[in-house]
Amino acid sequence: MFSALQANKNAFVIGSRYVEHGSFDRQWSLWRFLNSHIATIITRPLVSCQDPMSGFFAFHKSRVDDYDRLNPIGYKIGLELMVRGNFDRVVEIPIRFQDREVGESKMNLAQQLKFLRHLRRLYTAKFGTIGEFISYAMVGASGFVIDLFFYYLFQFLGLPHQWARAMSFWPAVSWNWRLNRIATFGERRRRPKAKQWFEFVLASLFGFSLNWGVYITLTSQLPFFDRFRILALVTGIAVASVFNFVVSTLYVYNEKRL
Repeated sequence: MFSALQANKNAFVIGSRYVEHGSFDRQWSLWRFLNSHIATIITRPLVSCQDPMSGFFAFHKSRVDDYDRLNPIGYKIGLELMVRGNFDRVVEIPIRFQDREVGESKMNLAQQLKFLRHLRRLYTAKFGTIGEFISYAMVGASGFVIDLFFYYLFQFLGLPHQWARAMSFWPAVSWNWRLNRIATFGERRRRPKAKQWFEFVLASLFGFSLNWGVYITLTSQLPFFDRFRILALVTGIAVASVFNFVVSTLYVYNEKRL
């Protein structure tokens, strides 16, 4: 690694498990294996690196202009440096990663949640508004699960599907507001909760009018969508998502409106 850095001081040199001749302990549990690979996959858009989760790295200190800008959450310092530093390329040196013989792994649920928050910061830092939209879309995807749960629950309780679609909006929108406040726009200064929730609901109602209108139009006019109503539901959500994101960014979570 030191030799690689001597050859190119503008590189970020990292010990990698996933390049040729690199390896990891085959006694890993399936859970740990999936954790590592899923984390690697969702990090790939940020860096050109096969093993961005590695904590074994070297770099020349001159390649980071402002160390005060570094703000990692958790222990993935290498990933933070690769994204925020001024490196020409990432050089991966194969290593064998073996399970520790003493101490305990830092990987637990709390650290996984910190990693997701850290990842959201880095996506925003690298891609700007696009990064925020990705986070917003991920929150929306989790809200979709809430929406879908109540959509079918209300039908199970006897409501017509049109009314079930309208009622499932409320638990989903509250979930999205809260998670966006913590995650997508978590770095912005917090505004009063009740007022912000009301504004988010109001903005979402405009988006929902598009959502519900598309749903009703598709299910009433096209037999295909009446047969596969879940597709009409997804289409309506997709149409409203961009509108909701723009309003949330410029109005609901706008720091200038404190």
